[in-house]
Amino acid sequence: MELSYEVSNTVIYVANSDSKFKSNVALRKKDFAIYFDSSYNQKWFKSILDQTEDMYKYMVISHAHEDHYKGMLGGACQLKKIFCSEDMAEILLLNNFTRNNLVILNNDNSNLDIDGVSLIFCSHCHTKGDIYLIDIDNKIAFLGDLYIQNRHPLIENKYLTNLHMCLEKVFSMDIDMFIPGHGIPSNRTEFKKYLDYLKLLMDGIISHVHEARCNNG
Repeated sequence: MELSYEVSNTVIYVANSDSKFKSNVALRKKDFAIYFDSSYNQKWFKSILDQTEDMYKYMVISHAHEDHYKGMLGGACQLKKIFCSEDMAEILLLNNFTRNNLVILNNDNSNLDIDGVSLIFCSHCHTKGDIYLIDIDNKIAFLGDLYIQNRHPLIENKYLTNLHMCLEKVFSMDIDMFIPGHGIPSNRTEFKKYLDYLKLLMDGIISHVHEARCNNG
C-alpha cells in the first residue's frame, strides 16, 4: 500500500497497481469499524486492524478472489461479523471461521444497512456473487472488482449486461467518489467513461453475434 485518501471518517488505502496480488482497502469508523476488503498481505492488514483495537470490527468482502480477502484470514478473533457471498463463506469455513461470524448476502438477502452504510449484493457480474458498499454520509461507492481502472474485470460475455446494469444503478445514486478494486478513486465524469466503455463492449459483442448468425444462415 502506497497511497491513502481520507474523507471524513473513512480512509481508502490504494494498492500498488504494479503488484498482482494487491487490491484497494477501506476503513470507515463511526459507531463500528467497517473494513471493505483486506488485500493479500496478512501482516499489513493486521496493522490496520490494530488501529481500531477498542471498536467492534465488521468486515465486508467484495468477492471470493484471494487478492481481496487473504489479508483478513489471520484476524478471525478480532472480527465481530463478516459480510460475504455464499461462495466466500465456503472458503471462510475452511479457514477457522464459524457460521456465527458470517452474514451471507445473496439474491434473497441482497441489501443490508449497517451503521450508515449500505451493502448491496449483485449476482453473476464479476463472480457468482459480488458485494459493493455505499458510504451514504460521504457519498462514496466501494465497488471491488466490479470497477477496475483503465480496464474491465475478468467476466464472461453473458455477464457483461449484468455488470453494466449494476453499475448504472450505482451511477444513478448520489455518489461523488467511486473506488475501484484496483486503481485510484474516480469522480463521476471518469466513472461515466467506464460505463460508456462497457456499453461499447456490449454493443460490439451483440453485433458480432448477429453477424455470425447471419453468416451461418
